[in-house]
Amino acid sequence: MNTGLNALRARAAGALFAILSPALAACGADAGAPSPGGKDANAIDTTEGGSNGSSQDGTGEGVPGLAPNGEVPVDPGGDREVESCRAAAEGSSNEAVRQATAEAIELARAAPPDARLEIWVELANPEYDFGNLDISEREAQLDPSQDRIAALIEEHGGEVTGRMWLINAMNAELPAQHLARVFCWPDVVSLDVLTPYWDVVTPPWDPTSVGERECPVSDGACPAHCEPIEGLAFDVEAACLAPQPSVVACDRAVGLGSTADFKCRANEATGAIFWFGGAAPTAPAQLGYRECTDLERAGGVSAPSCG
Repeated sequence: MNTGLNALRARAAGALFAILSPALAACGADAGAPSPGGKDANAIDTTEGGSNGSSQDGTGEGVPGLAPNGEVPVDPGGDREVESCRAAAEGSSNEAVRQATAEAIELARAAPPDARLEIWVELANPEYDFGNLDISEREAQLDPSQDRIAALIEEHGGEVTGRMWLINAMNAELPAQHLARVFCWPDVVSLDVLTPYWDVVTPPWDPTSVGERECPVSDGACPAHCEPIEGLAFDVEAACLAPQPSVVACDRAVGLGSTADFKCRANEATGAIFWFGGAAPTAPAQLGYRECTDLERAGGVSAPSCG
């Protein structure tokens, strides 16, 4: 299963909490946050005579080998140096960074060299007083570091597709062959690949036998780099729902959203009925499931759990 997007969401949520906590505290919010005068966990000291501006890994600890401001060439040319930066990211004390790095490198190695990968690049986050937020001022603060990365992305045949200001991060597309270099670029904290693995790597199954976004289920599990779509089986005779969800289908997406509405699907071959609280198998993305009839749906709306 590809957990890159979930890890990204977790890190972004943590970074946002760290950034906003001082402002919340200033407003009297009881968030258990540091005082307004304290530094957030992701901040770097950019003042003269302060810290060297080393990249952070989201824990407040520097990532040895990742490019600090002005201490390494903007774009190291040697493979040995690129390998050193990549190894430093893989050895980060932040588990989410390690996981995202491993997945990014795996996909970059398996993909065709010129395949364009959608990436999320997080940069070292300078301190800012969000209690007195001026978006233009904040964007101007982040422009120097983001401009450097944007220039490097374009130099390597990529394109910036979005810039963030609440946290110092960017969305971009970059050819797979250049992805490992990003770990050596100035201020880089972490790198996530958002492109689904099987969108750029030829899957080991017959693509014509499954839906457009589908990976085949095998022994109740999904292949590597596929997300499970789990549902609760409905026992028609007992009029109850299975106490635990099972893997009904698999999707190539990096992450699957959830909804508040339960959805009912019936297996076209067996007639088995399943209820889904999040993503549900739907043609043409996944094959073999149809929407339930009103009668099939009525039986499971308020059904108790079996057992």
